[in-house]
Amino acid sequence: MLIAMLVFVMAGCFFGEMSYVKPPALGVVKGIFVPKFNGQGATSDAIALLGALDACRYFLIESGIALFVAFLINVVVVAVSASIYTDDNVSSANQQHCNDLNLNLASLLL
Repeated sequence: MLIAMLVFVMAGCFFGEMSYVKPPALGVVKGIFVPKFNGQGATSDAIALLGALDACRYFLIESGIALFVAFLINVVVVAVSASIYTDDNVSSANQQHCNDLNLNLASLLL
């Protein structure tokens, strides 16, 4: 909620600033659909934009790998829990713990 609130405050500040600056509406709408860079430093802005797009691709790959590793860990936790819970060699004391398995008792599985 805090982050959402801060985003809305930032958006409100920018919209307030936009009403103060009053950019030409036709230019804003045209710039949305036909972007272009003019003036000094336009080449470096274009290169920075392309670099940011490449960074987004690599962040997507990195987060995909991290989510896949987290998925594998969760699969292992569930498989170990199920294996121990259904094993016939579990003592009666440990069987009581197995009847009430949750994430807080996952350390017992180790």
